[in-house]
Amino acid sequence: MGLRKPNYVYHGSPKNIKGKFIPKIPRDLGKNNHNIMNGVYASSARNKAIGMAVCGAKGVISSGMGFDIGEKRKGVIYEGWPVQKYVYLYIFDSETFERYPKNSTQFVSMKAVKPVKVEKFETKNYLKLVRKASKKELHNFHKKYGVKK
Repeated sequence: MGLRKPNYVYHGSPKNIKGKFIPKIPRDLGKNNHNIMNGVYASSARNKAIGMAVCGAKGVISSGMGFDIGEKRKGVIYEGWPVQKYVYLYIFDSETFERYPKNSTQFVSMKAVKPVKVEKFETKNYLKLVRKASKKELHNFHKKYGVKK
């Protein structure tokens, strides 16, 4: 017996996107095995999606967020800090979305999808969903991905 599929999934973005979302490969650092296919990525965890929008806001140079089931970790900002006034949450009917990978709150749709609702948030009210990387995390990040100059 698998995990129950939610009625809705969420996609956070710093961009005000009009119309349908078109499947594409995410712009992750490195090649994460779970983000290698064309798709529209979303999460069953509403706050994770809002956190992703904050992590992608103007002013953030590099960041990360975990989507394992039960993971309570905040988004980690390695370089920069959000300076953008608003971020957006796109709410999709989950009909065309499938959980990927299996032990995750992440979902992907291989079809273009249009949100059923869009919510706009002041970024400053959601900074609690992210944190600055510790010195050790920053060191490990630079070791893995190199230092941006």
